[in-house]
Amino acid sequence: ILIIAIFNIIGSLTMLVLDKLKDIAVLSSLGAGKTLIKRIFLIEGMMITMTGCIFGLLIGFLFCLIQQKYGLVKISEGTILNAYPVAFKWTDFLLVFFTVGLFSFVASALSANLSVKKINHINQDF
Repeated sequence: ILIIAIFNIIGSLTMLVLDKLKDIAVLSSLGAGKTLIKRIFLIEGMMITMTGCIFGLLIGFLFCLIQQKYGLVKISEGTILNAYPVAFKWTDFLLVFFTVGLFSFVASALSANLSVKKINHINQDF
């Protein structure tokens, strides 16, 4: 799942860079250097992916609370337990957060490098 998500992040950020080519040309002609443009796309990519990570963790946390209290996901009749047991481990939440953070940084860095790769060629086209 993580590999598919990484390809999705890279694809989305690459499409964002291709969509913003005109903006990159304007920033470059206003005097923005390659490092500033790279940093802009890196931060934007991190904001997008970390927002998704935080919302995903919150939804997972809420689902775990609801499962513990109400037992929405049932086990078949004739077993000792009525619902699937759920346990909170904060280390799992932290591990997911840091893993997503690391991979989103790598994906954002790849897309940011793509944004400035042909900046001189972009300026000539616009």
